Formats: sequence, C-alpha cells, structure tokens
Amino acid sequence: MKLKDCLREKIGEGNWPRSFSIIGDIAIISLKDERMLNYGKEIAECIMNMQKRVKAVWAKVNTEGEYRVARLIHLGGEKRTETVYKEHGLRFKLDITKVYVNPSLAEEHAIIAQRVENNYKVLDAFAGLGFFSFHMAKRAKVKSFAVDINPYAIKYMIDNLDLNKKLLKGEIIPIMGDFYSVSDSFKDKYFDIVIMNLPHKSLNYLPIAKRLAKREIILYVVIGDEKVDGLKEELRANEVKKVLDYAPRKGIWRFILNFTS
Repeated sequence: MKLKDCLREKIGEGNWPRSFSIIGDIAIISLKDERMLNYGKEIAECIMNMQKRVKAVWAKVNTEGEYRVARLIHLGGEKRTETVYKEHGLRFKLDITKVYVNPSLAEEHAIIAQRVENNYKVLDAFAGLGFFSFHMAKRAKVKSFAVDINPYAIKYMIDNLDLNKKLLKGEIIPIMGDFYSVSDSFKDKYFDIVIMNLPHKSLNYLPIAKRLAKREIILYVVIGDEKVDGLKEELRANEVKKVLDYAPRKGIWRFILNFTS
C-alpha cells in the first residue's frame, strides 16, 4: 500500500504526502505544510506499518543554521535521532539533527568514486560526513582530505573510519575548519581531484579549486535548467549531468572540469 492510500483510509481524502526517506531505521518525511502535523500520529503509523525496519518517524519542516541541518518534529516511534545508515556496503553512524544526509545521492557517491585511481590525492571540500571520501577510499589507495566546518560531521567521520576500517584501502584525513583558511595550507596543483559539493555556493570557491586541482574539479551547482548550457560554456566544463531535481525547472547539476586533455 502507498502512503497516500494508507492516509486516505485512516483519515479521508486530502492532499497527503506521497513519499519519505529512510536513513538507517529512521524515516523522515518533509511536511512543508505544517498543518499536516495535526496528523503526525497517523502518518507515523502508516510509515511504520509499511516499513517494518523503521523504528522512529520524524517530520522535516525546514532546513536551518550554518550547517544546513533539518529542523525535525517527532511524529511517532522511538524518540531517537542517532542511527546507522548503510550505503553500498559502507556504514555511517550519524545523528539526523546534527549532520546532512540525502539517501538520493548514494548512487552519485558511488559513480564519482569510479574516477579515482591508486595514489590519487583528493580534496573533499564541504565533505559533510565524507561520503565521497569513504567511497573513494573503499575503491582505491587514495589519500583524501575531507574538510568540513561542522564539528559534528567531523566527529562522526572519525567514528565511521573505525566502523569501516576493514573495507578501506585508502586513507581519509578529516579536517575541521573553514575552507578558505584550510585551502591556504596546500600547495598549488596538489590534488588530483577537488570535489566541491556545496551547490548554492560552490561557484564562489571555484578560483581556489582551480589553484589546487591538477586533474579535475567536480563541481555541484543549483541552477535553472535553462542556464546550464551557458554555465557549461563559461566554465569550459567537459561533462555536465543533472544529479537531482531541486524545484520546477531547476536542479542540482554536476559540472566536471578536466585539466589533462
């Protein structure tokens, strides 16, 4: 049974939410219309009946703060926000109120990991929990510097190094700090790959990435679909792909700038 059908049976007709995310054993449902919170108990019951592994259900009402984490309201099940999320065999301990995680990006993390080879040096700027770094270190003997300003992200990244140590061929070096300041510590063209996963602001940091990258930059940008061709030409990007829909006729797009061809 679909979520909207379950809610229709429990409550009646309405513009009910259709989908939710599962992170570990926690479900998160976006409720931009806060009137839906009046039916939080029924929403939680439907989700937990549909997905037996779900032990807690939370509503995301917005994103806030410097670390861009979700503001959540508990709907049902255990009143717990820490869980272990699995992605392509890797395990990530995390707290959904402290760090950003989007299961829709799991395939993107795995795809980008295919671009590394043994002995590559990678700068995972704005790394969050370090998903790109972990996937790359699982694939090859890389050395990845994972930078983030969120102390909780770095704390969990360190925990997850121990959690995944038997799977990792490469090395991950967590660094807490502002990217502007951290970037001054590295020589020009030090990294084979620089990943810039801060879609709303990554273009602001592009000059730094160009200084540091000797092979390629992987850049994520929130942009209107009609502006993609123009930005591709401006950046002289070799590859462009839409990763996620963000809003009507707007998405998160991946631009790859290659300096070896």
